Amino acid sequence: MDEPFIPQVTSHSPRVDAPDLRRESTFTPPTPPASTSAVPPAAPGAKGTDIDLRYVKFDPIGSGPLGTVFKGRHNALGLDICVKELKDIFGYFSFLQRGEVIKRLKKELCAQAQVRHPGIVAVLDQNTDVARPYFVMELLKGSLREKLDQGGGKGVPIPLAIRYFLQLSYALRAAHAQGLTHHNIKPENVLFDTYGNAKIGDFGLARVIEVDASKGMPQVFVGTGGMGYMAPELISRGKEVTPSADVYGLGILLYEMTTGQIPGRRSPLPSEVNSEVPSKLDPIFDKMTQDRKETRYPDFDSMLEDFYGAFSDAEYLTRGDLLMWSDVPKPT
Repeated sequence: MDEPFIPQVTSHSPRVDAPDLRRESTFTPPTPPASTSAVPPAAPGAKGTDIDLRYVKFDPIGSGPLGTVFKGRHNALGLDICVKELKDIFGYFSFLQRGEVIKRLKKELCAQAQVRHPGIVAVLDQNTDVARPYFVMELLKGSLREKLDQGGGKGVPIPLAIRYFLQLSYALRAAHAQGLTHHNIKPENVLFDTYGNAKIGDFGLARVIEVDASKGMPQVFVGTGGMGYMAPELISRGKEVTPSADVYGLGILLYEMTTGQIPGRRSPLPSEVNSEVPSKLDPIFDKMTQDRKETRYPDFDSMLEDFYGAFSDAEYLTRGDLLMWSDVPKPT
């Protein structure tokens, strides 16, 4: 039997054909949104604010540079939900540019709502025709940023890291199949359901406020994209941005989950930092995070082919099998 295919590991020495985009920069990102974990259900009769008569909005459970996240309830169903108001987004634009921002916002929300997948945060509703535009999502239980913080700079346990990595890979693969790219992959945008499964949300919000000289739209970062996770072509605002930009972002996230660090250009490979990381992951990570698109995985199909070629013992099932938990974790 032929040996399983293992991609050749290339060196992480400085590349002369690409700018140094993963070094520390002078950009200082804003404080990450507050965690939404351990949010108790709203008590019956709890005071809240009605919005559109369909939903009740309770106390905020998180905030970011563009808006605020609230615990909420669907009035007709009695269902706990999450309401994200994006009122702060307009502080970066003039009144005349508001229409373009709203148009982009509605387009991105509708696109995410069309993709139904266990690894994608479900968008349930949106209203961009009000003073404080908002969208409604399923209520989830905390972010990957919180788990990384709890790890004390060592990442998360390797079996969990690889499972999260596969769940997110299949989620992004499904989104790409419907023409939806993310371009803002970072721990704050990875959330968890009641069972502990990883789900990715906030697709395309970086595109809502990206520069467009033809419409007088200024360049605004305001922390919507974690710079350390962004592919070079996203930072340079290249026109030819493909799904491989999301492959790059998830590769950086894989390194952080397994080592607790964001890699630099001369960083050691994951197994060299953490001996518990299977060395078979090293070439996968390396090819996911190449600066040049020509030497990077073009999509998640090609990456998953190499992953299951490396892990041919079916330790993580086989290609097409999505690993998920279905039992509520017991309190520890």
